[in-house]
Amino acid sequence: MKKNLFFLYLFINLLFFITLPSKTYARDNDPEIDRLCALLDQAGNVKSAIKLANKFHQEAKRTGNTKMLVWSYNAMAGLAFDSGNFERVLEIGTQAKAVNLKLNNKTFTTHLFTLMAGSYMALGFCEEGRKMYDLAKIHAEQIADLNGRHYRLGQIYTGLAFGFESDQKKLDSVLYYYKKGYKEYKKISNDSKYIVGLSLSESNIAGKFLDAKQYDSARKYLKVKGEAKRKFKSRQTEMLKLGNFATLYYENGDYKKALKTLKEVLFLSDSLHAVYIKKFAYNSLSKVYAKLNDADQEKVFLLKYTAISDSLARVEKEAIRKPLAGLLKEKELHNAHKSGRYTLILLIFLPLFFLSLYTGFILFRKYRKTQLASLEQGRLMEEKVQMLEQAGVPGQKNEEEEMRTVVQMAIANDPAFFTKFNKFDQAFTKKVLEIAPNLVASELEFCALLRLNFETKEIARYTGLSVRAVEGKKYRVRKKLRISSEEDINIWMTRL
Repeated sequence: MKKNLFFLYLFINLLFFITLPSKTYARDNDPEIDRLCALLDQAGNVKSAIKLANKFHQEAKRTGNTKMLVWSYNAMAGLAFDSGNFERVLEIGTQAKAVNLKLNNKTFTTHLFTLMAGSYMALGFCEEGRKMYDLAKIHAEQIADLNGRHYRLGQIYTGLAFGFESDQKKLDSVLYYYKKGYKEYKKISNDSKYIVGLSLSESNIAGKFLDAKQYDSARKYLKVKGEAKRKFKSRQTEMLKLGNFATLYYENGDYKKALKTLKEVLFLSDSLHAVYIKKFAYNSLSKVYAKLNDADQEKVFLLKYTAISDSLARVEKEAIRKPLAGLLKEKELHNAHKSGRYTLILLIFLPLFFLSLYTGFILFRKYRKTQLASLEQGRLMEEKVQMLEQAGVPGQKNEEEEMRTVVQMAIANDPAFFTKFNKFDQAFTKKVLEIAPNLVASELEFCALLRLNFETKEIARYTGLSVRAVEGKKYRVRKKLRISSEEDINIWMTRL
């Protein structure tokens, strides 16, 4: 489909290439570990599996079983990765690194370092991710089991390919690492549990060729001879391959086949709790229904896509907000806080006297400020409504009260603002996406504010951003929509 869908798809592959085989758990031909892995597999959902892994971890700490402790760290990190909680992966990895190296189990250490590298990549810290992949590679090359060694090396090369994709390198550079991973996976025996990695590698390469519109090359990796001989299969890899087939059908104009295939992808994403795949499916389905001239279904899936994008964006923003340097120095900071706790107690009580004197004054100022803000919001709302009526911005009911509600929600920074705006002005978001399909959900909401004629300082005030941040976002939106710097972006939005 469109290029931005493929980049999303690459991110989905990152979530899954680490987790195979048998989901996220590093194995080491140990019957007890195999038994615990089976229990995690049977947990039913990720939340239950996380709770069970924590229980195993506490038991390993209580009994002093180092090998089980290391395995439990790996299991918890893997499950956090599955959930998209990359910050948590790095926290666990930092805690577990020393005990992993002490045990000197190359499979476990490689698995942990690969999860950490993938988390760095997913958070946008590509340089740190590549360094961690280099460490993982050193340990992977020392794994005694040949199938396990080739599988782990295949994972590392796939992760490096994703990192170059994130940095927008050329097709040849990305394919180089994907194909290096593919060569490692090809060395795995058909009767090995690790053979599922080969199917995923084929999907990665096919997806890249789809992005380059080289459909014959993509088809070659999607329809592989000898695939039926592979003893182990995975629902995750089946889901990713179906996603690629859906893209191929769409690009070839076979929209009914694309629709049928995407429904299968959506079903699998529900059963596997794969939220990023579900996001991909919602966006793709809205585009397929648009081609089939089914406006109602197009709108349904566009709204679902917007909702899940907003939800994931909030989670990702929270993950990135905490400095990664702090993760690596968390223990040091904790000790510093502990040593200064007595000084802190004194500092807390000293200002109380001064605070008591100024409490009345502060409360009065707060009350006065609230009154002024309320008056200012009322005045601003009236101005916006009048401007929008003059500009002739279309609404669903074309009523002044509906317009007031939308503007009031924007001023209040209401989380439901964008959903309400789409109901009020149904065609705007679709038109913007037709011009720039690579706009993310937060940028679409920003376009809506510009459509309502909010100025830079007003957007900063009501969204809690700095003026500089708003100007930066305005620049990126202008660039994606190819709006001339000489043209007023607010006027452009109202005229669209």
